[in-house]
Amino acid sequence: SLNAYSFNKALLAGEMSLDELFQFAHETGFPAVDLTAYYIPGYPEVPEDKVLFNIKRSAFKTGLALSGTGVRNDFALSDPVELAKNIELVKNWVVAASTLGAPHVRVFAGRGDENGPSREKVKARMIKAFQECADFAAGYGVMLAFQNHYDYIKTTADVREILDGVHSEWFGLMLDIGSIPGPDPYADLEQLIPYAITWQVKEQVRNG
Repeated sequence: SLNAYSFNKALLAGEMSLDELFQFAHETGFPAVDLTAYYIPGYPEVPEDKVLFNIKRSAFKTGLALSGTGVRNDFALSDPVELAKNIELVKNWVVAASTLGAPHVRVFAGRGDENGPSREKVKARMIKAFQECADFAAGYGVMLAFQNHYDYIKTTADVREILDGVHSEWFGLMLDIGSIPGPDPYADLEQLIPYAITWQVKEQVRNG
């Protein structure tokens, strides 16, 4: 699957349409596209079903599946009101993913507050938020794919703590090989492979 972020600048600037993205993916030999939600008109709000259905139809007529979508959530926030908004964001796009026929929504730990509470308290709150969203996603048949992006979650041990803390068959790891902190990223990858439900394979691998 081709991740739409490969054309991030062109898509956000309006220099490439989703139809053109789909055509490129098809001509290049990809069977699917991972369409991050912020390339869909109206984000962070979910557009009306008609918009999503048109995207779904366009991908299908180009011979592509939509392998997933993703949001820019932040579950490391200490403000309960802002955290609740981010949980609602994920839930809304779980429903949208179901409408699109996309099997997963990619989610993140987030960056959090610069002077927030202790990391252990933040991680506990984060696990609770992921659990709530995973339970919600189960009702729509959509997987929640936690991407180990290099933000608040710094280490492979942190990633495993989150994954072990959420008890749901609808929650798993999008293993991002470009966001392994090292110093030996391949040893860390080996630890994380058992949790992976999908991958982001990148050209660049971090090393320390």
